[in-house]
Amino acid sequence: EENKMKKLILSVFLLAAINSIYSQWTVNYQHTNGAVTALSFLNSRLGIASFSQTLDGNVILKTSNAGTNWISAYNSMDGGIRTSKFQSTDTILAIKLWYLYVQIYPGGIRTDTAKLIMNNGSINAIQIINKNFVCMMSNVGLFCKTINGGLLWDTLSIKPGGDSRGVNGLHFVNNNTGYCCGNDGLFYKTTNGGGAWQQLSHGLGNINFNYVYFPTNDTGFAVAGSNLYKTVNGGNNWTQLVNFPTWYNNINGLSCPTAATIYAV
Repeated sequence: EENKMKKLILSVFLLAAINSIYSQWTVNYQHTNGAVTALSFLNSRLGIASFSQTLDGNVILKTSNAGTNWISAYNSMDGGIRTSKFQSTDTILAIKLWYLYVQIYPGGIRTDTAKLIMNNGSINAIQIINKNFVCMMSNVGLFCKTINGGLLWDTLSIKPGGDSRGVNGLHFVNNNTGYCCGNDGLFYKTTNGGGAWQQLSHGLGNINFNYVYFPTNDTGFAVAGSNLYKTVNGGNNWTQLVNFPTWYNNINGLSCPTAATIYAV
């Protein structure tokens, strides 16, 4: 009983510390059934979260009340989800762990013919921009994209020769503008759909970025450890927004449905 009481007090204390120290952040939902891989909100209330695996097979959860409650949007016991995104209010685009690109409807699933496979280095980042535009990035900086739903793929290396830093995060705002981040301060930007990449001098030194998210061309967020940073000029300068407790240092998803709302998992 004493150990149970200690655990209860510790849990309440940590939750209270978050609410008091980070008064603008609230914990909406806690899920311990699996590892989250992506987060996507269509608006301020409607969102989905995908998981690499879960005990009950619910690898995509859906909320319609800003994260207070979640229900299963897709159940599969044959593999989880790498990433997912709303195509519309009733259609979800998703990439399964084995790089199978699928469309999920309320009545079931339609599997596309293309499998998304990259052989040169492990895939560290993958994103669905829309139904036709999907892109991936390997840890060695090999960028691969399709603009026709997976029928044809273009592949190129984003980094100049000699840059051995690992790539961890990738995010495209639209078909043209995209960003990627990685270890030892790696940060690149493209404005022509990945055809050419420019290294950014962000001023944060050789920190290890593990996630990047840009809701607009110029406004973006980056995660490095337990620190969340924001830029309003396309990644040239950054301001630290918050330093989360160290047990929040594995943020795998950000979504910004409005200018004043950020969701993080």
